[in-house]
Amino acid sequence: MPAGGSRRLDEPLALAALLLLVFALNVTPITNNDLFLHLKTGAVVLSTGQVPRLDDYSALARGRPFIAHEWLAGVLFRLVELSCGGPGGASLDALILLKAGVAALVALALYAAARRLGASPAAALPGLAFVMVLAAARFLERPHIFSYLMTAAFLLLLARRRAGARAPLWAFLPLQAAWANLHGGFVLGPALVGLAATGAAIDAALPPAPRERLREAARLAGLAPLLVGACLLNPYGVALLRFPFALTGSGFMEAIYEWLPPFGSAFSGTYMFREYVAWIVVGGAAFLAAGAVALRRRQTPPWGTFPPLVFLFFLALSLRMNRNVTDFALATLPGVAAAATFILPRRGAAPPPGPTPRPGPGLRPLPFIALALVGLSCWFAAQGYAYSPSGRRPFGLGLGPTVPVAGADYLERNGVRGNAFNNYSSGAYLVYRFHPAVRVAMDSRNDVYGEELYREYNRALGDRQALAAMLRR
Repeated sequence: MPAGGSRRLDEPLALAALLLLVFALNVTPITNNDLFLHLKTGAVVLSTGQVPRLDDYSALARGRPFIAHEWLAGVLFRLVELSCGGPGGASLDALILLKAGVAALVALALYAAARRLGASPAAALPGLAFVMVLAAARFLERPHIFSYLMTAAFLLLLARRRAGARAPLWAFLPLQAAWANLHGGFVLGPALVGLAATGAAIDAALPPAPRERLREAARLAGLAPLLVGACLLNPYGVALLRFPFALTGSGFMEAIYEWLPPFGSAFSGTYMFREYVAWIVVGGAAFLAAGAVALRRRQTPPWGTFPPLVFLFFLALSLRMNRNVTDFALATLPGVAAAATFILPRRGAAPPPGPTPRPGPGLRPLPFIALALVGLSCWFAAQGYAYSPSGRRPFGLGLGPTVPVAGADYLERNGVRGNAFNNYSSGAYLVYRFHPAVRVAMDSRNDVYGEELYREYNRALGDRQALAAMLRR
């Protein structure tokens, strides 16, 4: 094959190696019980044709308002389950593959966004591989994976507009409406567009700037409130828009692991925390160096001020709660890769003084990057994904040991019915297996139970008298 033909294969082969890594990271047994609550809610929506509005899963909270804000994700999960024959091994394996497929789409969209912003494959692929390793800790069979996908889609559309490619404004509206029904992270849609409008306005004030930048700022500024309006296309109306803010402002944030800040909590003992700190350093250094290079060259970076604004915005979110660390890493990848490319020597620049080097075939880093990614894929497939020194997810399908299948089987064999006092993590699976014959004391829908009932439940876990009082309710 001619040298030019082999070079043309470098990028697609390296990208294929990256996707192999993504699947090695994300084809792992189901370990989070929240999935089963979403499957149950999806089944309710499909069977009744309407979303639930009052709780019917719990013995303690029955009849309380229930905003199933992720109902559409539950329906998607349930449809996948039904397409594979209903509850059981094959359907659960299909949900694992769905998760891995979503992760692959996220990676492809982020890579395309990075390339649109001017990132080279040699900068984008290693950075994206690092980010996907970090993000694998939070790629679970839960609705927030669709929020990652929507964030990547918004970034790609905005990058296309920045590069002058066709990306109509109306395309954001159906994505935003779907996002509002998939996950509470939908608030990031208007925020991203607002940041893009701010960046375009700043760019318009920096010489030399075409007037088109100011017009683009006005268009994006007008789009942001329309996106908020698109969020109203949901079964709960304005109540769903208020839901994320009410939940994140509640006292539960002090008790739930993923809502705690990354520094000073148990999260700081994980490998993900180390990767997070490394990404802050790498990303911050890339933008600072790019700014210095831009001043020296007297040249505005082609990606403008939007990527640094995204970096600062998502960094602030991640410092508030560790569940946003993944959002930070994913959302900032395109800009960081573009900044890293910008600081490299430009093609066509004057050669350094001294003897003229003999022309050669040129450096081809992508085959080496592809080999490294294949090696990483094999390592993760063989060793599993290590989240912390004591926690590791193996490669494979099926259910992990944290899903209480054996306990539920015991209840089924013995015909247990009625109200159950269960631990927090098993509630969702018990609802999935036994509702309405069994109603649980507690599950992960913190908004339904409220702070006071949650405190009473926790007291009952450690105090005999409090337990007796709760059992009499």
